[in-house]
Amino acid sequence: MKKYLLSTLIFSISFYFSQNLKDFEKGNIFLSQSKADSALFHYNRYNKSLQRSDSLAGILCIKLAMAYRLKEQYNKTQENLFRAQEIFVSNNNHNRLAETYVALAEFRRVSLDSIGSARYLEKAHELIQKYKTSYYTKAYFWNRKAAVEAEFRQNFKQSIRFSFLSMEYSEKINDLFLQGISLNEIGYGYENTDINKAENYYKRALSAFRKIGNDLYVANALLNLCRLYAKHDNNSNLRLNKFLEAKKYIDEGIDISLKMKYQNFEKEFYIMLSYYYEMAGDYKNALYYGKKSQQLEINKLQKKWDDKVLETERKFQFTKAEKELKIQRLTIDNQNNKLKSSRRTLFIILVFGFIILSVTIIATNLYFKTRKANRKLNILSGENEFLVNEANHRINNNLQLIIILISDIMKKMSLIENENIKKVLKKVEAISTLHRHLYKNKDKRKINLKNYLEEINNNFDEIFNEHNITETFLAEDVFIQSDSAMYIGLLLTELYMNSIKHAFNTDDKRIDFTLKKTETEMIFIYKDNGCSTKENFSTPKLISQLCKQLRVEYTIDIREGFIFQCRKSIS
Repeated sequence: MKKYLLSTLIFSISFYFSQNLKDFEKGNIFLSQSKADSALFHYNRYNKSLQRSDSLAGILCIKLAMAYRLKEQYNKTQENLFRAQEIFVSNNNHNRLAETYVALAEFRRVSLDSIGSARYLEKAHELIQKYKTSYYTKAYFWNRKAAVEAEFRQNFKQSIRFSFLSMEYSEKINDLFLQGISLNEIGYGYENTDINKAENYYKRALSAFRKIGNDLYVANALLNLCRLYAKHDNNSNLRLNKFLEAKKYIDEGIDISLKMKYQNFEKEFYIMLSYYYEMAGDYKNALYYGKKSQQLEINKLQKKWDDKVLETERKFQFTKAEKELKIQRLTIDNQNNKLKSSRRTLFIILVFGFIILSVTIIATNLYFKTRKANRKLNILSGENEFLVNEANHRINNNLQLIIILISDIMKKMSLIENENIKKVLKKVEAISTLHRHLYKNKDKRKINLKNYLEEINNNFDEIFNEHNITETFLAEDVFIQSDSAMYIGLLLTELYMNSIKHAFNTDDKRIDFTLKKTETEMIFIYKDNGCSTKENFSTPKLISQLCKQLRVEYTIDIREGFIFQCRKSIS
């Protein structure tokens, strides 16, 4: 049972797809015969089964464009060609993309757009040269290239050469239609230079179109022969030999035009027939068929005018009905909106009333809670400030006590020992100075670096005088975090101590310190005029460690004394 159901399903699917393919093949047959309505019927049936982005959909778009062009529906022609281009670009199908570009070039040629036609042919040629393309695409390309050369450039020699190239490729795939239109182009190329060759190629084209049953192109080939004979009517021998043959072609052309309702060709053949009777001296028939051709032209223009009027009237009626419907909808919507608006207004009033009441209760509650919390925070803040002040005060007192004790011990030590203890003592004084400033400041997180460093500098006055050192201290107001201030104070202390101990060998001893401030950073510059050389100089480790703690890069220049410089962001 399962096998039976499976086989039935497979058969149904196969039958469905085979039927769709038959529609496509039938459409191709009707298109090759220039029967646009029949071709469109089968193509549109096949179109329903396709996925809109595969290559088959692109091929179908090209076929639809050709059919719509036969019906002179140029908007749909262009729309399908652009759709085909989009599909083949996304699928990287270079062969079909080149074919689409040729079709677009032909569409531009028919629209008398020589520049657009040449541009699309150039795109197609680039793809044909770069990628492997089919004989059909190459034959189609060279054939339309020949048409452009003949029509826009009057270069009939090139047109004939390109047409022979198209013949070469179309014969390889036995495509009689492409052979026929190539022979037609060759005949057109020889019209002005060799009438016998032109006639021969037109007749070969006529034979090819008869074989595939394409009445439209049969009529076209017949008309080309008639025009050829009419063009050379001044040749008496030709006129005598070809007169009856021309009449035969005209009659056949009129029959096909009437049968297939090709009014454009019917009009042209009536013009040829009028000319024929004029040459034969039958002016009555010449006048009759001349008027018939003129009437067909008038009918054509009248139909275009009627179609335009009908289209305008249809658009007007449609717009009018659309406006009336829109007014009705707006009236109904307006009534509904009024009803909804009144309900919404009542609902909004109730909601807003509830929200205002709720917000008032919450805000009152928060106000009293915030007020109570702020009181507690003020009490805690005061207690915290007192404790911080007390801590800084006690640390300062303890450090001062340590300094006094160390100073007493130093009195009992030797001079060399005193030097080492003094170094430590100055660092302790620097830390003590920091805590004293914090104790006095209202802001416990930041201090004025100028005042802090100035006090450290004052602590060294006695030592500077003792060693006959002249010093200058220039500083601008810079407010900085207290922890960074401590490291900068220790850095200045270390630099002073190093200069005093190691820098000077002469009586001229000088130290200059500058603290500058910009919008975003402070600049620390320390100089002495000591005698340092590259051989005996090494950066003190403590200075490097302090700069690392401050997260600053520093520079040292010993070419003329000793210059230390660093910058720190204060933004």
